[in-house]
Amino acid sequence: MAQKNLPVVRYTINAKLNDIEKTIDGQWDAVYVNHADSSLHSVWILLYPNAFSSDHTSYSEDLLKWGNTSYYFGKAEDRGWIDSLDFTVDGKSNIILKPEMSFSEFIQIPLEKPLAPGDSVHLSTTFFTHVPFNFANDGYRGNDFILKAWCPLIADLNKDGWMLQPYSAFYANNSAFADYIVEIACSNSYSVKTNGTSNGSNKFNYQGELGFQWVASKDKNFLLETSLDRGSQDSIKTMVAKHIFPDIFRSGRAPQKPSQWLTRVYERYKQSIPFIDSIYRKDTVRELNKKTKLGFLYDFRNTEKYNYVLVSPAVGFNNYDKVMVGALVHNYQLPEKPLSFALAPMYAIGSKKFAGWGDVAYNVWNTKTHWRIGVSGSTFSRRDFDIPDYPKFYQRIWRIVPAIDVTIFDKELPSTRKIDVGFRSFILSQQNYSMFTNGNDTSFGNVTDKTTLFRLSGQLSDSRKLYPYSVNLTADAGKEFLRLGLTGKYFFNYDASNRGVSARLFAGKFFYLKEQTNLVEAKNQVYNFGLSGPSGIYDYTYSDYFIGRNESQGWMSQQIMERDGFFKIPSQSLSGGVSVLGMSDNWLTATNLTADFPRNLDPLRYVGGGLKLFFDLGTYSDLWSDVPPAGRFLYDAGLQVSLFKSLVNIYVPVIYSKVYKDKLPTDNRFWKTVSFSINLSALQPRNRNFLWPQ
Repeated sequence: MAQKNLPVVRYTINAKLNDIEKTIDGQWDAVYVNHADSSLHSVWILLYPNAFSSDHTSYSEDLLKWGNTSYYFGKAEDRGWIDSLDFTVDGKSNIILKPEMSFSEFIQIPLEKPLAPGDSVHLSTTFFTHVPFNFANDGYRGNDFILKAWCPLIADLNKDGWMLQPYSAFYANNSAFADYIVEIACSNSYSVKTNGTSNGSNKFNYQGELGFQWVASKDKNFLLETSLDRGSQDSIKTMVAKHIFPDIFRSGRAPQKPSQWLTRVYERYKQSIPFIDSIYRKDTVRELNKKTKLGFLYDFRNTEKYNYVLVSPAVGFNNYDKVMVGALVHNYQLPEKPLSFALAPMYAIGSKKFAGWGDVAYNVWNTKTHWRIGVSGSTFSRRDFDIPDYPKFYQRIWRIVPAIDVTIFDKELPSTRKIDVGFRSFILSQQNYSMFTNGNDTSFGNVTDKTTLFRLSGQLSDSRKLYPYSVNLTADAGKEFLRLGLTGKYFFNYDASNRGVSARLFAGKFFYLKEQTNLVEAKNQVYNFGLSGPSGIYDYTYSDYFIGRNESQGWMSQQIMERDGFFKIPSQSLSGGVSVLGMSDNWLTATNLTADFPRNLDPLRYVGGGLKLFFDLGTYSDLWSDVPPAGRFLYDAGLQVSLFKSLVNIYVPVIYSKVYKDKLPTDNRFWKTVSFSINLSALQPRNRNFLWPQ
């Protein structure tokens, strides 16, 4: 094998850059010395420019792993490749390149006679490289050219054989250790910098295994250091940053301190990439002993010096408490603290009562898992009563949720696949309406009912940029019931703008844990499955936000949440109020499809919104009974309007099963079919699951 630091190849390359056509016309000569212990019958050539020729290459897969879909959805004219190859061996041209080799990253050049140890062979060819668009620190963008994979290279040979590894967007791409003499011709308006040394106005020398790399730009301040690899000087941290934030590096605006980009890496990939928390803490936190400092709003200045406790105004609203005002006190910052907390005490102007929520948790990280042990709580009015001749009174909910969660990360660094397992108890104290009689006197008031529910959940998910998915199994249990729900989600991307088709599949099974009497069925009806998205009445864990949680008529009653069958026709609008149509205490299954309008056809794209089409199909146990209330399957379909990055979603059914038409009121029928949802998780930073108590 080749001795360490002893060149086995001597290249002489002449290259002419055409900045208009984005091509390189070149002449390539190489003298290869066999430092192996045995004779060679062929030499393997790396054609790395072909890594940019399609979306089926390892280069494309690398970018997808790091969440970059720009290359995958890029235009054909933005691809790159190498052609016009005409190899000669010691001056003899007898190499025939087969058509299937046209876009290969490796080709084998047979030798006319065996190359004995210590002997050399002269290889030569012309080449014509089509430079790709710079998707990830390699190619052209505007008047800037970053050229790493631009010409043929001879592969490295070691004791295991020829090192034929596809070109990678992340890892070092080593070739045979070599000497380079490269002459570059380009427009006089361009400056050229390389990873080698200048040997004249347009001649350069380089020695190494990374290959000769160069930058051509009309901007003389374009930063070479952030564009080209320098071998051992490029740490894993900089390599990670280059491919998570390629815009920074390809434009030459590299951060000077690792902590600047590590904070962005942590914020984007926290709880998605294993080791990211350990990397962050080791490289940016241990350097300094931080002090605690009080801040206002979101003051994250000098986070390398201080642990902030932040205070900001807090505002809330529901139909019973009306406007709630108070303060939010928390210590959430990057990285998340071992002990994290958030408290939001508020005063309700309408009910004249105190409300709010809080969350405190202890976090434990290692390279493979994140444990979170905590408790959250909240209180607010869930209903009001205004009875003539009596003072208005409010029904409250007090909610305490102790929880333990563990996230298990995939061992592969770029992977966003993870497993989440959680167990929590919902300790609920609910006030309900009651009438009290004392002789001839009658009064009205509240009684407090206490309920404890348990939830065990497990989820496998991958938040990868292309085709993300999740599979969730949740078991909810009370004294008299067990409720199992399996939910699968998959997103089929249209393009790099994150538009596509969302598919959701749900299957649920309900069990009674005691004798199924009429009384037991009535007591547990709120836990039944429903085809329609549940209204506030059926949010039995009080986990979602509802404007009018217990409204039975009016627009507030048409708010739904994503759970169970998630049909968009609100059950409250059907005749009979809370209708039994679509409800099941046995089993239920449904499919939900949502398709984004293409970007150029969506007028809401300018305001952070989107138009979508939805289609729901489902069935449940009663539809398969001897006397079904409708056909075997029910459906609805229509238009979805998403506003403020899906914070608010409005659903307008256009077609639906006949049984729904029969159940809907005749007056204002259209408006009675419209529903909406409010998704507060849209306000949370990426990959954060602790800002709202669960």
